[in-house]
Amino acid sequence: MTNSIHKLGLRGSVLRRIGDKKTIALADAHNRRLFKPKGALLGKIDPTKSHLNIELIKLSEGTLEDTVLKHINLAGIDLSNRTNKRKDKGLANEYVFGLTPGFKGNCIPIFSRCLTWLEYQLPTCPIVHAVVHFDEGHLHMHVIVVPIIGNRLPASDLIWYGEVRQLKELSLYQEVSRHFDLGFPGKFNGAAKMKLALAVIEEIKTMPLDIKRDVFEECLAYAIHAYPENFIKTLNLDVSKVFQIAESYAHQSTLSCVGLKGGDISDEIQPSDMYQFANNSSITRISI
Repeated sequence: MTNSIHKLGLRGSVLRRIGDKKTIALADAHNRRLFKPKGALLGKIDPTKSHLNIELIKLSEGTLEDTVLKHINLAGIDLSNRTNKRKDKGLANEYVFGLTPGFKGNCIPIFSRCLTWLEYQLPTCPIVHAVVHFDEGHLHMHVIVVPIIGNRLPASDLIWYGEVRQLKELSLYQEVSRHFDLGFPGKFNGAAKMKLALAVIEEIKTMPLDIKRDVFEECLAYAIHAYPENFIKTLNLDVSKVFQIAESYAHQSTLSCVGLKGGDISDEIQPSDMYQFANNSSITRISI
């Protein structure tokens, strides 16, 4: 399976100085593994692989909080100001770039390009730390940014929501994902979805048949396995015949297995078991 099945995702969160979660100190401890995993975290983090984690941008000195405060002070931002001294004031943003589970290959060039993309999106915001984690369920990178715009710290505004988020996802795909043969991470709805669908159809019409075969063979197989119901009417498929054949096959399998445990009928493989086998099978490639 090619990388096009895999996707590069992005999520962001605001980090504060005070609180039980989403604080700068907790992010520092997690990202740099300044703690010994236990409890639920022990099931998510494999300590034997933590030495594989790579810091693409290291802290200049001290703790993450020290570094964040240093940049805020250098920007001349007064944290004693009534707006900035609120307990829930965000002083840093964390962005997590993640590849879908099962991705194979060198992820460092991908994440390095993500940093370049983020620098372009937030030109006045210092990136103070970036680390790639190899010791969890999927490859991902944590990036810490100080959200400085002029003399303000608009942390929440830089997380991106709604239409702005869609535009950022499109930009990330254009500037990063497609250069590494990765799929588009978002999902369009409404008029935007229809517009994109029509553009795809028109583009396909212009392609020579041999190119279509090479390009869409795996994508079509993936789509069929995911939603075979969508193809029933187009193919004029006799569904009843399909399931009669399946039931007959399952029945034959049941009869051939009678007596494996002393001939007790309760030990036979039942037709329902066949669906279990089907669900565990890999995607079959097809020719178009």
